[in-house]
Amino acid sequence: MKKIIIGLSLLSLMTSAFAQRKENDPKHEYHYRSIPTIETEDIKIEIVDAHSQREFTKMKLKITNKTDDYIVFRPSETIMKNEKGEFNLTDKDIIIGPLESDNKVLTFKGIDMHVKQMSLLLKGFYKFPSKGEVQKAPDFVLPASSNDFTAGPFSCTLLKSSKETDKTEVQFKCTYNGNDFGILKPSKIVVKTEKGQEYATAKSTQKTTLLTKGKKDNFTATFVIPGKVVDMQFANLAIVWKDTFSESKQSAITVPSSFNFELDPGLTAGKNK
Repeated sequence: MKKIIIGLSLLSLMTSAFAQRKENDPKHEYHYRSIPTIETEDIKIEIVDAHSQREFTKMKLKITNKTDDYIVFRPSETIMKNEKGEFNLTDKDIIIGPLESDNKVLTFKGIDMHVKQMSLLLKGFYKFPSKGEVQKAPDFVLPASSNDFTAGPFSCTLLKSSKETDKTEVQFKCTYNGNDFGILKPSKIVVKTEKGQEYATAKSTQKTTLLTKGKKDNFTATFVIPGKVVDMQFANLAIVWKDTFSESKQSAITVPSSFNFELDPGLTAGKNK
């Protein structure tokens, strides 16, 4: 009797392990046949793991930037269609740096997304030059007589500053007010003495920041000048902005954008075990 019970238990476990999730199960997934890689002169797009449950359809995009410029993907411009209707995304834009890649999971939500066929209208890709058009800013005098200044569509405010004998440190907050892309490169800042000697910021590797309209960024610039040159605590200095501020205009990237997804029966069966 004991052997029979053990045998039945093992059979039950094996049956459970190989049981298929039924199509009326809310967790049942339809998986779709793969879509060929999309490649243009500017970008490469791979669409993988497209699948649907009752409440959503998901897929992952791997986007590779093949250029020395920046690529922007706006998910809000992409549309998914199935027999139930059209579905949009509200995800934030993603920016892909020169010669870099990024992954983005697209999740379309609805009441009944569990369908065997669908189509995707993939749009919203743009490119903008990494250099941009430099926006001139007035030299910022230290000690500061005013905390605010503008550089084209950028508006900036001095948050704090400190001057010591061999080190000066300043922190700014800058807002981009334009309609394109603002590029902020704090590593380009230099400080100039009254005799015209220039010294680069000690934080020369500080990262470049990309700003869309209304976005802000804080950055700190640290300058070190040997005491034998000047005592920075008492010196009159000027921050020279060089190429710190620039603005770049976007241009649309045309990609093959319409794709039909069909059920992959084998993959669907395997994923629902």
